[in-house]
Amino acid sequence: MGEANQENCAVVVSMHGATCLECGSDFTRHKSWQKFCTGICRDRHHLRKRKNPPGRQPTASLGGNIEKIHASNYTAYEAKWKRVLAQMAQGRALDRFTSAHELQDSALNTTISYIESRGVEVSRRSVPLTGLDGCPVYGKVYWLDSGNKKRAAVLLGWQTCQGR
Repeated sequence: MGEANQENCAVVVSMHGATCLECGSDFTRHKSWQKFCTGICRDRHHLRKRKNPPGRQPTASLGGNIEKIHASNYTAYEAKWKRVLAQMAQGRALDRFTSAHELQDSALNTTISYIESRGVEVSRRSVPLTGLDGCPVYGKVYWLDSGNKKRAAVLLGWQTCQGR
């Protein structure tokens, strides 16, 4: 009887214990299907395993001498402010509906405030937008001028190419 109890205990331990697929560390599963110890490891694993990653591309909108990383390379965990800032640094103007649908940022005004606290000045203006059932609503549109695009590129860690 004692042996059966020891076997059952071993089964329970092995059922809840696991090894992370990304970093190889041991962790306790909270769900039976978990394969990663943290969300960071999960995001890194999926980013690394993604087929045909966009990679780095030269850009003319930032003066032609800066390489940019495609905005989809930023995972959800890394920070939504980086996704938003990357889109604006590429010359895109954002409103709250676009950011919610495309960038999964439901609080764009808060994200803009955080970006500004990091030293990038974001331009804005109030405009009528199309709301529910086509009804007009007023909201803000945010964008970066050329000087702040370069500041954003530095903040995002985009590399400048010397001699090109």
